[in-house]
Order: sequence, then C-alpha cells, then structure tokens
Amino acid sequence: MILLTEGKTNWKYILIVLILAVIVGGGVLWWIKKEEVAPIEFPEIKKPEKVVEDETANWKVYKDEVYGFEIKYPKDWTIEEAKIEEAKEIVKRYLSFSPMGKTYILGGMGNRQPISILVSKGGIEAYRSIYPKKEGAETIIVNNYSTIREERDFGEIFYIIQNPEDDTVVTFENWIQVIEDLIKPSEKKELENIFDQMLSTFRFLEEVKKSEIISLDNTWNKYINYRLGFSMKIPKTMPGLNRCGDPGGTEIDFSVPIKAFDDNENNAVYISQEYYYDAEWDSEQEKEIGPCEKITYSLGSLRADLEPNSAYAVAPKPFLGWAIFVKNINSDTELNKFVKEVFCSKCNDCYVVSKKPWTRNQDYYEVLIEGGGMEDSNCPLNYAYKVIYAPEKHKAMAVSFGQECSFYNKECTPTGQGCPLPPDYKCYDEEMINSFKFK
Repeated sequence: MILLTEGKTNWKYILIVLILAVIVGGGVLWWIKKEEVAPIEFPEIKKPEKVVEDETANWKVYKDEVYGFEIKYPKDWTIEEAKIEEAKEIVKRYLSFSPMGKTYILGGMGNRQPISILVSKGGIEAYRSIYPKKEGAETIIVNNYSTIREERDFGEIFYIIQNPEDDTVVTFENWIQVIEDLIKPSEKKELENIFDQMLSTFRFLEEVKKSEIISLDNTWNKYINYRLGFSMKIPKTMPGLNRCGDPGGTEIDFSVPIKAFDDNENNAVYISQEYYYDAEWDSEQEKEIGPCEKITYSLGSLRADLEPNSAYAVAPKPFLGWAIFVKNINSDTELNKFVKEVFCSKCNDCYVVSKKPWTRNQDYYEVLIEGGGMEDSNCPLNYAYKVIYAPEKHKAMAVSFGQECSFYNKECTPTGQGCPLPPDYKCYDEEMINSFKFK
C-alpha cells in the first residue's frame, strides 16, 4: 500500500486503513461480548435451622364433645371433675388438672389444684353474674380467639373465652400464684410453662354431626350418636301401654314408636316409647281421679323419671326404657367414679370389682360392680345392668335394664291363670345391648 506519493501524504489510503481498523475492532469486541462466559454462581450455604420439638406431642387429649372443645394435658397428670352444686343453670363443668399424686392444701380454701377449667352456658353476660368483671381486665388473642385476661381475688389469673358460634364460655384458671408458697421456684416455673402449653393447645371443635337413625329392616333401626361416639340397634316399635282403668276412647291394643332422646348436658341418651296412656291416681283413695290421657315423653319428663324421688326410680332408668350414660375415661379411678355417679351418687358401696373381656367384642371390657341387695348394702344393685369399658377409646358406657324386659314384640295375654307370653314373644334387650359399639 502506498502512503506517500511524490513527497505527498496519500490521505485516501490512510482513510481506508482507519475505516478497516474500526470495522475489525468492532467485530472483535462484538465477538468477545457474545462469547463472554457467565460467572459461576455457588449455592448459598445456610446454617441448618434448629428443629423445634413439640413438647405436647405425647400428651393426653381431653375432648368435651358436649360443650365442643378440646385441650391437651401432660400424660402423667390427672383430671378431677367436681360436682356442680351451685348456679347449675350456668355452670356446667369444673375440671381440675394436677400432677399425679400431688395435693396442694390451702388452709380454709381446702385442696386447690394449679390449673382448672370452668365451662358455663349463657355467654359472657351469664358468666359475669357469677364472676363480676375485675378492674384491669384486658382483651387479648389466644389461638385466634378473643380472650379476656384478668386477675382475680387471690392472685389467680383467668382466661375467659366464649365460643364464637354459641354461648359456651370456657375459662382457664391459673392458680399457680396462689399455691406458690407450697412449691419450689423451679416447680412454679415448670407449672407456668405447662399452663402456657395447655392454653396453646386449646381449640373449639367444629360443629358435631347430630344423631342419626338409619332403617335396617322392618324391625330394627340403627341409632348413631356422633357426639358421644357410639351406635346400637333399637327396635322401631313395640306394644303400647295403657294404664287407665277406664281407657275411654283411647288406644288399647296398639304399637308405639321407639325414640332416642339426646341429653347432651348429662352425656346420656334415653331410649323409650314415644308415649303411653295414664290417669291421675289418688294413693289415699286408691283410685283414679282424672281422665285417661295420652302422656307424650319429652327430654324433661325422661330426666324427671331418673330423679331419686320418682315413683319409678328403682333403677337409674326411665319408666318405659333405658338411660345410656357415656363418659370419657382415662384411668381406673375415673371408671370407679363414673360407676358411682350412674348407679348411686350418694353411696359408698358402688365400685368396680373386676373387668373381663366382653364376649361380644374382645377390645372392650365388661365391668362388674360390687353391690348388694336392698338391705345389706347402700348400693342396691337388685336389677340387671351393663357397664362396657373400651380402654383404647378412653370411653365407658353404663345402662340399667331394670328387673324386667324393657323392649319386646308382643304383650302377654291376661287370663285367670296369670298373663302367659305368646309363643312368638321376643325380648329385644339382649340384641340391642349386644349391638352396642363405640365409634
């Protein structure tokens, strides 16, 4: 290439060289950019997170399917349910939780367990009629529930929670501060931690499905109680009862439906005839003094049949049927208490004497009760009964059959020689109880 011509600079060629240099340089830069290798990124190494252990994982669960809540408590603790003596229309349960074998005695206050739960109905307004609001009460949130926290008269701390769906109020009572003089500082700290953990496990249950009746055939229905967690067969009908000396125009030979009445407050179900006929009786004149009337059973009248002063209270059962009681049971102590509550709450002689596998279901135990006759015991078990205990289900059932068959298909026919049973007579009682099953 000639850059100089006859002593003069050849600007034409210089310009061409510069243009080629720019083009070549730009191309090189473009190629380098295109082929540029991305920097290597190394994954971020994080410190392993500490695994938080659920200290309540192996705790027991107390589930109240009547008032719709559950809570966990330590496996080596016990629950004691107090008998409600006052304000029964509001206060429904009082539970005390304590370490097994521990008793805390507070002079004039008697025994006082560190943690208690009071269940009431009627909402906060009814609760305040018993426990007036204290100065300094504050509203906080516990497990997404609006909760009233307040300090009471002796330093105990109450956490008051109303179910958003109904008028049930559950109050957690922390009595640890009250008993601190009876315990070591380390024990107090442990109890406070347990209270906080118990409170953190509390929840209201979703609405429990109502009881259900399913037709099985022409004779039998299947009754399912989802709240108490059991099922059994009950007959559809049985011969009706007319106790009137002068029945007038009322039914005489008739069949009556068998119904189940749920008594959620008492953890009971009454199986009974729907109605019967009777006339008012004057015991002094020993005659009827009123017309023959149809008596239709209701939950209230069935409860009244179980009252101690009832004319028919020879056993804890209604006049024309059964009362089936079901309860959550976690120990032999609770089983004994349940037996006493059902069969003779004011007696000392009613207690569990033995348990044996039930022939109808080897996972259940049939419970035998110590009792005597009408004269030699204040636990007069002179009638048939059945107590079934399912340890794995933590439930027990108790029912009194009375002294005669309660449910049957045919009446006897009165004659001068008595009232012989017809050849096709069948008592349903045994088949009913043998069909009983916890869910």
